[in-house]
Amino acid sequence: MRIFKLSVPLAVLILASCMAPLHAQSADRQGFWARQIFQATNQARARHGLPPLAWSPSLARAANAHLSLMLSQPDLSHDYPGEPPLPARAAHAGAHFETIAENIAMGYSVPAIQKEWMHSPAHRANILDPRLNAAGVAVASRHGNFYAVVDFAAAVQHRDASQAVQQITQLLRQTGIAPGGSRAAAQAACAPGYRLRAGTPVRLLVHFTTPDLSRLPPQVISEIQSSGATHAAVALCPSNGSQPDFTTYRVALLLY
Repeated sequence: MRIFKLSVPLAVLILASCMAPLHAQSADRQGFWARQIFQATNQARARHGLPPLAWSPSLARAANAHLSLMLSQPDLSHDYPGEPPLPARAAHAGAHFETIAENIAMGYSVPAIQKEWMHSPAHRANILDPRLNAAGVAVASRHGNFYAVVDFAAAVQHRDASQAVQQITQLLRQTGIAPGGSRAAAQAACAPGYRLRAGTPVRLLVHFTTPDLSRLPPQVISEIQSSGATHAAVALCPSNGSQPDFTTYRVALLLY
């Protein structure tokens, strides 16, 4: 998973040493400002021949959560003390993704923020990244300044355990591997340090982790093709804690 963590454009950054409470703002106004940035982002992508980003409610929730912290702090940052890092907070908001990125800023107007992002190489790179396909935006106004957070992602379809196993089985069929063998044995192979026993009919044990079940990793395909196997048992393994369950899939294959 590639993670882009970017600095705030200095041209629109106006730090205040003392912050007063945020004035109540209607959700309609905040939504209007967020749509302004979202539409400007897609207009910029269109000018460069790129497909538009889809609006992601889950990424918008993640952006809003970070914006709330931003408004309570004297400095702008992608990570505040005690706050989960960007991939974790996006995943906890319900996003499913392969790549995640974020732009933040404070400026005197919404158009000024978008303009400065387009003049900042790192922020512009996020806006025009052809790998990204979704975004969520959060904007608020305070003391005449606007604060904005955009969370971008290469979003992928989420599947539950049963759907994931079915999808992997279908991908295996496309490589000439039919379902077969022991599903229980494949599930047991998820255990850390698992080793094949002598005399087992299993030709090869393959573990892999992927955020996207639309295809098998090339290395896995190569191993399958060189194994001479014709059947496989599939298991979706529990998360090992290194990534959220709903962001990556850990898979065990027993090839016969």
